[in-house]
Amino acid sequence: MTGEFTERGIVRADGFLCDYVLEDERFLVRVPRAIQDVAVLVEPLSVVAKGLIAFQTIRTRLAFDLPRTRALVLGAGPVGLLAAMALQADGIDTCVFSLEDEDGPRAELVRSFGASYVSGKRTPVERLSERIGNVDVIFEAVGVPQVAFGALPNLAANGVYILSGVPAPRGPLPADLSRWMLDLVLKNQVIFGTVNAGHSDYEGAIRRLEQFMGLFPEVVRSLIGRIPFDQAPEVLRRRLGIKDVVTLAA
Repeated sequence: MTGEFTERGIVRADGFLCDYVLEDERFLVRVPRAIQDVAVLVEPLSVVAKGLIAFQTIRTRLAFDLPRTRALVLGAGPVGLLAAMALQADGIDTCVFSLEDEDGPRAELVRSFGASYVSGKRTPVERLSERIGNVDVIFEAVGVPQVAFGALPNLAANGVYILSGVPAPRGPLPADLSRWMLDLVLKNQVIFGTVNAGHSDYEGAIRRLEQFMGLFPEVVRSLIGRIPFDQAPEVLRRRLGIKDVVTLAA
């Protein structure tokens, strides 16, 4: 609430690249042995879990049942792919929008767990609704304001928009604020952000990961690239895979 918090590797504390760590037990979440090899995905998945819990809570404000829910995920990085997997696992028709080609490996990965894929190289974000129609929930995971807010016209009435990307510092951008305000009010829409997750969200992420390993285990494993320690500088210079993990010992 005050901003006076500690987060390892982020603020007021070193990360975990050390032989031993001393931690308060109440801050730890037990990882089941069955998913320990993919548990590095728990942290990004906790952001997704937190966002989707808030989404479901917001949906309860409606006094009527909606038809089958449709979702749009912006970005095909770790958070975007995990969000798409969670939405798809919840029975929500999901489309992922990203820059990679529609016949490329990232698009094939998306289709392998039942979602659809649209490339920004073929379809500008502001024209997405021409291909996929309006959607009930948008999960943003690109951190690019032009893409994030360019997708707003695709949000249906009573829709929910979840922001998770963190943009790099830049100058002011033009925006149609009157249109956004009009749609948010008259279409009963909600926009909110999600980042740091709480203990219950980490527990939810572990349950989600267990679910994913039952539904599409090979997809989950394909998200993780294990890199030898001597290649760590290259990983820091440019991302090699979807979720790069530096292996310290054989």
